[in-house]
Amino acid sequence: YQRRVHGEDVTLHLSSVNCALKQYEHGWLVYYEKMKSNQVFLRDSTVIKGPLVIMFGGSVDLSYKDAGVIRSTQLSVGGVAKLQLVPRTAVILRHYRYLLERALLQYISNPGDTSTITEWHDKVLNSAIYLMNQ
Repeated sequence: YQRRVHGEDVTLHLSSVNCALKQYEHGWLVYYEKMKSNQVFLRDSTVIKGPLVIMFGGSVDLSYKDAGVIRSTQLSVGGVAKLQLVPRTAVILRHYRYLLERALLQYISNPGDTSTITEWHDKVLNSAIYLMNQ
């Protein structure tokens, strides 16, 4: 597997569980470690689905563009994944991400204490689980 990432050629390292991949089914390959010897190798990689990039992929930023009558929005996740969306969809996704972060923080801050968990926490987390399984 060889690909051009951010202007440089990279190869999955032979020790990577994904080294035999010719292409990946879900569209996103993420990695933890990048190293350079005679070429640039990616190690500790995994294949993920698109919704996971939006849910957990770094800060979410919006930029708007007017093109006459049509207005489009770019949703940028972690400065890497860039999606062109209609403005309403982009705003909904950004707000969903905010709610998901709040719900996860509530669960992590108070492990085992269900008295602080509300119905909306459960709904947001259940929707995240649903999206991960699609």
